[in-house]
Amino acid sequence: MQSQTTPILHRHPTAEEQKVPWTARVKANAIATIKMLSFLSAGLAVWAICGVFAAKWAAGV
Repeated sequence: MQSQTTPILHRHPTAEEQKVPWTARVKANAIATIKMLSFLSAGLAVWAICGVFAAKWAAGV
């Protein structure tokens, strides 16, 4: 007996999903991208601060 469910990756959007305006999807993607970039920049700031302290410690200041 074969199941009738299609894999998530290969299915077409349902009628309900097609009702969502593209602007809402773009907005959600933009928010997700901004969140990711903010986490990345925070991580880089931590690395930079650690690098400054490491340089000072290595120089014996």
